[in-house]
Amino acid sequence: EIQSLFVTGCLSAAILGAPAAGLADFVGRKKVVMAYFMTYAASCFTYHFQNMWILVLGRILSGISQSLQYSVFESWLVRRH
Repeated sequence: EIQSLFVTGCLSAAILGAPAAGLADFVGRKKVVMAYFMTYAASCFTYHFQNMWILVLGRILSGISQSLQYSVFESWLVRRH
């Protein structure tokens, strides 16, 4: 079960990495950063449950927030400097 949770988080981050960068250009970086904070907070909240499907949802949200984090914040840094 632990392996499937780990793979679920990695796959969701890998699948959503490229679209997250495009989303930041289309919607705006500030809105995507706010979406990052909300998805990360929701993923942290799901780790307190013992239901497998809630944990899977948490790992998917964690992968989404990870892809948002590594695309939006880096593009902001490149633009600023």
